[in-house]
Amino acid sequence: MEERKNYMDRLAEALTRRKVQLDRDILPKALEQYRVQVTAVKAIRSNLLQKGFLHDDAYKYDSKMTEIELPETSPYGENEKPMVIGSRLSHYQTMLGFLDNYYRFDSEFLIPKRIAKLVALNGTFMWKDFTATTKDANTRGLFDIVQSFYGAADPISIGLVRDSLQYLVKAHEVISTALKSLSVFHRERYKLLIRQHALDGLDETTVDVNNPEVALDAMKKNFSENAKGHPFYSELATVVLREDFSANAEKLRAAILREFEESSAPKRCRGAMRNPHAVLLSGFRSLGATSSHFHTALEKIRFNEELVTQSEAAFFSKVVLAFLKAFNIQTRSKDVEIVVVDPATQIQKKECVNVELFQKELARCVKLYRGFVSPDTPIHEKLMALKDEQLFELLFKHVAEAHTLVKQLAGLDEYYKTVRSDVRAKIKGVKIEVTTITTSVTKANKCRAEYASQLEEQKHMKRLGVARA
Repeated sequence: MEERKNYMDRLAEALTRRKVQLDRDILPKALEQYRVQVTAVKAIRSNLLQKGFLHDDAYKYDSKMTEIELPETSPYGENEKPMVIGSRLSHYQTMLGFLDNYYRFDSEFLIPKRIAKLVALNGTFMWKDFTATTKDANTRGLFDIVQSFYGAADPISIGLVRDSLQYLVKAHEVISTALKSLSVFHRERYKLLIRQHALDGLDETTVDVNNPEVALDAMKKNFSENAKGHPFYSELATVVLREDFSANAEKLRAAILREFEESSAPKRCRGAMRNPHAVLLSGFRSLGATSSHFHTALEKIRFNEELVTQSEAAFFSKVVLAFLKAFNIQTRSKDVEIVVVDPATQIQKKECVNVELFQKELARCVKLYRGFVSPDTPIHEKLMALKDEQLFELLFKHVAEAHTLVKQLAGLDEYYKTVRSDVRAKIKGVKIEVTTITTSVTKANKCRAEYASQLEEQKHMKRLGVARA
């Protein structure tokens, strides 16, 4: 009993250390490699499209999508290859971009269900088995297309595609290792939960590891009472019985603790700078992540405005509005007075907002910000063609723009709460959207500040005659 208690304490400590390691080092590096894959897949796809070896079947997905939608991996006819592989490669590229923009790479967000999604997405194309003999339909089809491309393309394009394929293999290895480490973490954390809440009344005299059914029934009952809300997995509970009550229990537990030993991977050097261009693009991705939330807020503002307008319209007003509409006479758009708050100083000031113009501006920004993270759109292509100095100026402009919109959204949210009580109950608040958008805008602004800081440091080093490695 004392040995098991000691093991649980050591396991809990090891899990705490591993969680820090996952969130600080392992998972952020996996995200970086997914970004490498986005770039590599885009390079391969664009070259194959330019030479006519793929059909341009851009994957369309719902902007309200909240989870990865896996590309097809089913067999297809030989004559369908350019169309099918073109569609699936496009789908795969879009999903890589989606998880970059909407997934949080930490141990709490990446639960086992999402890990399974990522593993399945990683298997869309088997980059480590990119050969003519692979049994995977998608990989074999893309391999055949690439070989045909090699026989017709110029040396520069061939080199770019070959390099991109190598990047995909290396990135896949890093990502797979990270996901495996995360899976082990979740598995052992669940087994610790089993030990903490399901082993009451069980010991070596009552547990038969070879016939665990009786013990499992008792464990399930204890677990349902002590760990409400958590599912009971008999398979992992059986593993716990072997690790705690079998003849080689001590060896099994020691092996698990060894698995959690600190990695000997080199630590990131202090003071190391990210690539300036990547910093700026990260800022635009953060802004792009606000588009769906701005869209939701816009729909709520439209609903609220229509609700308030209808409630305030007396019979005479309705007659007048009908008269104006019949003769195609434009009505004045509505101006409202709101209170905006500066988040830095908390200073409040009154501001007049034209609701109709505000909605149009919000709709424009939704479309623009969505373009920041939507590959193969004119907005995204223009962004990729800009120099760092131009990106910096544009990021500065749009961060300020988004910051103003957020303040006005918050002000309108408070304004609609002052309407008549019978209408107020139907008003849709936008506080959640405001909070979420603010977080993303803050991230974008940090990227802007990081780039400015790097630029200043480089200038300072140059003045000192020091070259930074």
